[in-house]
Amino acid sequence: MKKFKASAVSATLISTALCAPMAKAELTLLPRDNGTRFLNHLEVTAGGSVRVGFSNQMGSIDDGARAHRGTDDGSRFHFNINYYLPNDWQLLGRYEVGTDVLHDLGWHHHTAKPGGDSTTRRKLYVGVAHPTYGTFTFGKQDSVFYTVVGKPTDTWVMDMKGQGPANGISGDYDGSYRARDIFMYTNTFGPVQLYASANFADSDYYKGDFTYRRKGGAALGATYTIEPELKWGAAYSYNKADLRKDGNPEKSTWDQQSLGTAITWTPGNWYVAGMIGYYKDFIPASRDGQVSSADLNPNQYFRGNAHGWEGYAGYTFPVAGGWVTGIQPYVAESAIRFQRYSETLNYIGMNVSFAYGFSVSLEHQFSNTSDHQPDVSKARLRYDF
Repeated sequence: MKKFKASAVSATLISTALCAPMAKAELTLLPRDNGTRFLNHLEVTAGGSVRVGFSNQMGSIDDGARAHRGTDDGSRFHFNINYYLPNDWQLLGRYEVGTDVLHDLGWHHHTAKPGGDSTTRRKLYVGVAHPTYGTFTFGKQDSVFYTVVGKPTDTWVMDMKGQGPANGISGDYDGSYRARDIFMYTNTFGPVQLYASANFADSDYYKGDFTYRRKGGAALGATYTIEPELKWGAAYSYNKADLRKDGNPEKSTWDQQSLGTAITWTPGNWYVAGMIGYYKDFIPASRDGQVSSADLNPNQYFRGNAHGWEGYAGYTFPVAGGWVTGIQPYVAESAIRFQRYSETLNYIGMNVSFAYGFSVSLEHQFSNTSDHQPDVSKARLRYDF
């Protein structure tokens, strides 16, 4: 019954999205000042993104793979709730669910787990906000480090490979991406946007022979608006975690740290962004390919330091009239250096935007890695509302 309800909700949202020819960035389900007695100060909006991707590894490595047939490529739907109180106070909440739309449509030869659950909780948080005192939120939400350092370059199809979430044990548990049980404070002081968070203890996360548990942590970051089109940000994140192997009560405790900076420049139709991050005891030692995680003890699992970077530059050519509204060619790069492992990925691609929220992205990845990863081509069809 639980799966049926999740699939029914997803199917309803998909049908609504595909049948809305004038869909914009957000759909207002209940506007503020709606004239009702008890809901006059309540505002409810919804939005989403339906994405399908097709990929191919060079050298016929993945011939016949599911990726050739097309798979869901990160579809998600969200609801925002805002309740306006006296004296400029505001209650807020957000629920965002990720779903495999091809699974929901019954196209099981396009899904990895035909009989599994097709939904994941991407975000779920509540909070209170005031224009002077700032915004306080608690729940599963984007971390400080990702918001300030990672998000500026989270812009192309095969991105984030130079960031911590793509290389750590799990971005949802180690506090580097959309982490759970985060209390966050944000506020603006002139040209500075300040972010601070406390990351509370989380439940166990099982990976292979190991059990990982976040005990707590904190993060601090800021974005400085140098000029309207030029922003610079920096963030630091600390995370204390326990690690056990095969249910053994003996554990090792790790002090995981991340330090990074990012910059964005958006003059005219340009979008240029770059980030660099340093990660201490954050990436599993098996990531360098020299040793299997099964051969490691808990006190060896995170070993050594790593650094990575990403860069993106794209220019949008607007197209007046017709179905095509804009064309954006771009180049990008991501890289990670860890122990004896080296990875540099270069990209060339193009985004084509159409009317009513549709878009197509074509991208090729040139791989230069110590473990000889193949080049990859990918196409993504996307509909945003």
